[in-house]
Amino acid sequence: SKMDLTAEGVVQSTRLGDKVLSIKQARLQFGDDGKKILDDFSYSFQRGDRVAIVGPNGVGKSTLLSILMKNTPLDAGEVDVGETVQIGHFDQEPSWGDDGKLRVCDFVKSEVATRSGGAFASSQLPKLMERFNFTSGRQDTRIEDLSGGEQRRLQLMNVLADQPNFLMVDEPTNELDIATIEAFEDVLTEFPGVVVGVSHDRRFLDSVFDTLIVLEGDGRWKVFTGSYSEYRKLKERETTAAVKRDTDDSKKKEEEEDSGEKKKVEYADRKAALRAQSKMEKTYKKVEDAEVAMQKLDDEMTAAGNDLSLLEDLQARRDELESSIETMMMELEELEEMVVAAGLEPAV
Repeated sequence: SKMDLTAEGVVQSTRLGDKVLSIKQARLQFGDDGKKILDDFSYSFQRGDRVAIVGPNGVGKSTLLSILMKNTPLDAGEVDVGETVQIGHFDQEPSWGDDGKLRVCDFVKSEVATRSGGAFASSQLPKLMERFNFTSGRQDTRIEDLSGGEQRRLQLMNVLADQPNFLMVDEPTNELDIATIEAFEDVLTEFPGVVVGVSHDRRFLDSVFDTLIVLEGDGRWKVFTGSYSEYRKLKERETTAAVKRDTDDSKKKEEEEDSGEKKKVEYADRKAALRAQSKMEKTYKKVEDAEVAMQKLDDEMTAAGNDLSLLEDLQARRDELESSIETMMMELEELEEMVVAAGLEPAV
């Protein structure tokens, strides 16, 4: 069922002053080969910012989050954090340690309620757990026995208990069911502070963020104002224009080549692009089918109630589907580049 985390008192945030967080002339290299992560990077966050960090795998998106939290030292530059900033970090993997043996209700009473500084009275805790879709039966379950999605919901509750005003989220939709993702999107949309995030979930990026820090690799970066979908469209237009420029520049040289050989090459390239275009259509259909199957599993999980064995089986199947969708989306990006480079319209 749809969670309502925007109800009064569920999500609270400490006041954020005028000075928020800025990073100035940052430089960072990793490894013996001197791989550049950042080169002269500067950015100043303001109240109300919704900033997503995007770019290819391995360029340092999660590393930039770690830098902003001062967990990863810079080679040069500085991170200046305002005195009123209270950072909340919703990372990819929850780490429970000894708390994994605790029941949900005991953890909420000992950790969440305590860390919230008395914001929730003991009588309010059962209702708070229900807001995060922990029914009375699941409230007595040990954390280590929860499904992956349930652990992520408890992790989210724990992060929000600190009443942060600067949220950093790293792949936050991993293992979350659709109802929880939608509720989380509502929270982030209405959140009074700053939200900075890393995600491969295009719908989530479009729903929450209006500014992008684009890491391009080898320390290069740029800031884009607009949604992720708008950025993708701009990038596609730039790719098409670049291909056209390259074609125009090489036209004279091509005219001097053997015309028969040239036709063979062009035919082969276009044939490969057409195959990629056809594969895109089939892959999009597979993604749609997988998303329908995920929604069906979400409904079955809701109907499963307290049947732990069934819930674990359903969650495992859902995790496989989610992983499969992520793989297909990455494949679609590669196919799209091939199709656009050949001057064809990508399948949708």
